[in-house]
Amino acid sequence: MKNAAERIPLGGSSGLALRSAALREYLASLHASLETGLDFEFAPVRLLVLTQTDWQSASRYPYGFTFFRRLKDGSGVIFAPADYPSHLLWVFKALVVKAEHKPSSSLEMFLDLTLGHELGHAIADQADLRTHVRWLDEFLATYLYLAALKHTLPNSLEVALEWGRVLSNTNLECALADIALLKPSGVRSQKKRSAKQTDATVPRHDLGAFEYPLVRLPLANQAWYQARFTLFAAELLERHDLGFIRLLLDVLPKAKGRGAVSRALVRLEPSFKPWFASFGV
Repeated sequence: MKNAAERIPLGGSSGLALRSAALREYLASLHASLETGLDFEFAPVRLLVLTQTDWQSASRYPYGFTFFRRLKDGSGVIFAPADYPSHLLWVFKALVVKAEHKPSSSLEMFLDLTLGHELGHAIADQADLRTHVRWLDEFLATYLYLAALKHTLPNSLEVALEWGRVLSNTNLECALADIALLKPSGVRSQKKRSAKQTDATVPRHDLGAFEYPLVRLPLANQAWYQARFTLFAAELLERHDLGFIRLLLDVLPKAKGRGAVSRALVRLEPSFKPWFASFGV
């Protein structure tokens, strides 16, 4: 039986031993669950927990935005921050203010949980489930993450779903407009907004938005998409569990291009058709 250190080797900044160990134990439990559930021996996935200074030396990604990277040698690395920057927390809190129902768990707890989504990317990569259809790659990472939570940490699964319900029900038009107009201090900006800032008040609802670099989407808009993916993945998980992933392992490698992938998904699971329609496509 592999231990946590063998599944999730640690690296990163000094002085973060407690946080790093806690995140490793969490990700190792998900890694073990997916290995058992899919009857597949997955390679270790390295975890780097970095301070802002070390992060900026190692990556061009904005600090605090967790991500997975496949290295040239084929190994995988998950980047996690030592803490979450105030501007990132502020955007989520601004969304929650607009939500009809408020989550019962802390935002920081939720963001730490979503590291499981990055592990989902790592597992999909190893299982040859990367489609290069961006929205589907995000959806599959979420599905794997939720499946692992279901079998290891069901209470945490409820936390992820609660946040999914909150963020998917946000009035995105109003939220994006308010976020673009307000500084984190809550004081309205008196400067004339640039065209880029104006565009940030227009939400995207089409899956095609995921075929472009996500940095073009406002963070609030990204959160809305991920919430939609979470809720639909949870529906399919309830019906199929990891059997859905096993079916995809047979179907997806044969589907080439966005259209073929979409048709294959609908044949496999007809509920994809009305779900696609809900995005206006």
